[in-house]
Amino acid sequence: MAIDTDPGQTVERLLRAQPETARVFLRRKMACVGCVMSPFETVGEVARIYGIAEGELLADLAAAARKG
Repeated sequence: MAIDTDPGQTVERLLRAQPETARVFLRRKMACVGCVMSPFETVGEVARIYGIAEGELLADLAAAARKG
């Protein structure tokens, strides 16, 4: 299954729609899973916060979603 690759979607929306993507955040030691800011911060914003290339993070999230 493909993910919505819009970096403007919130982390919470992504995790609700595709919970299998949580492993990407956990593997990268990102505190996004369970973070109180996840309803407000976008995937693009957290990529910048953690110093990760947005495209790289989106590709990892898409791969996790495809694996299910």
